[in-house]
Parts: sequence; C-alpha cells; structure tokens
Amino acid sequence: MTVVGEPRARLTGAQRRGQIIAAAQEVFATSGLGGARTSQIAEAAGVAESMLYKHFASKRDLFEAAVTQPVAEFVQGVADGADGLLDRDGPGSERFYRSFLATMTEVLPLLGVALFSDSEQGRRFYNTSIVPLFDRYEDKLRRSLAAVPGARVDAGFLARAVIGIMFILALDASYRSEPAPGEVTADEVRSFVAGALTGTGAWAARRKREADGDARVAELERENAVLRRIVADQAIELRLLKEQ
Repeated sequence: MTVVGEPRARLTGAQRRGQIIAAAQEVFATSGLGGARTSQIAEAAGVAESMLYKHFASKRDLFEAAVTQPVAEFVQGVADGADGLLDRDGPGSERFYRSFLATMTEVLPLLGVALFSDSEQGRRFYNTSIVPLFDRYEDKLRRSLAAVPGARVDAGFLARAVIGIMFILALDASYRSEPAPGEVTADEVRSFVAGALTGTGAWAARRKREADGDARVAELERENAVLRRIVADQAIELRLLKEQ
C-alpha cells in the first residue's frame, strides 16, 4: 500500500528501459515505424523525451529493441522448439504447438509492424531474421519425415502449411469479432502434422497397391486384346473353310 506523500520508488535503468519499450510497442503497433514520433513514445511511457535517448541512440534503435528483437526471438523459439516434432504425438509435440500458437497470437501486432510498417525494413527483417530460422524449422521437419518409411510429404510444403495455419489462427484470435465456426485448435494442427509424419507410409503403400492394380489391369487388357485377335483369326479361317 502506498502512503500519501511517500516518494515513488525510483526505477532502475533496466526497469525504465522496459517501460519505454512497452510504450514504444503500443505506439509502433498503432503508427508504424514512419508514423511514430519519439514525443508520442515518451508521453506514453510517462517520461521526458530526452530520457529515450539515454537508453536508445535513435528511433530506429528503439524500433529494433521494441519490435524487431521480440519477433526475432519468437521465430528463434519456433525453430528451437521444433525438436518437439520428433516426439510425434507425445507431450513435446503438444507443448510445441500450443506454445507456437499462444506466442504467435501475442507477438502478432509486432510481427505486422516489423514486416509492413516500412518496406525496406520489412524486407531486410524477413530475409535476415525469419527466412533462416524458418529454414531450420523446415529442416527439422525434413529430418523427422526421413524417419518415416515411404514418406511422400514435402517438408517445405508441410512447414509452410503449419506456419500459415498458425498465422490464420492467431489472426482469428486477435481480430475476429465472433468465434469462427468450427474453430481449429493447436491440438488439431498437431494431429494434422502427426498424420503427415506417421500416415505417409500407409499412403505410399496404398498408392503402390493402386499402381500395381493399374499395371495388372493394363496387362489383362493386353492379354484380352491378344485373345480377341486369335478369336477373330479363327473366325476368319472357319469362314474360309466353309466357303471351300
């Protein structure tokens, strides 16, 4: 309980920095990199504008700390946590997908700012921070698929499918005014991937059976064609004999 007249506790440098970053995230999410003003950020943080420059060299430096770094850490976490995929249907996989969706939903406003508030910044961030780490995620999927006999699912396609699904679910959770009909959960995404990782062998076996069946049908058709020609030749010979 705060006593009236008692001086407020003085924030440490780290606490003050965190306070500024939190305010900057709100302003950048609303105004983007170009539209945000340091005076707005200072006002939102409840500090003098000069205080910003004690912690950050420039507005872009603040943007890196408030937006780029948290999103990069999120992507890093996705790539690191993808080891849970090797658990297939186990608790590691369950934790990975639930954490993936929860964190993407949390970081979604910053992700939009990092990618779209400034085209040059967004392109650089995407290529230097997101692409390499999502490539790691794809590589872990590829190694997991390699352990499945007869796997025919492309790791690149599966990685993009999962990321895309999670992105849409995060958009729904953040911006949809009403719950989506037939709402999809992180556990259902996990089941989808588990099916891809464990069901591909059966799928490949089925395709082989179908291909073998098609080959057998073609062989029977060739045999029937030969028999039809033999029967036709015999019919001609029989007619010739009758005419003699």
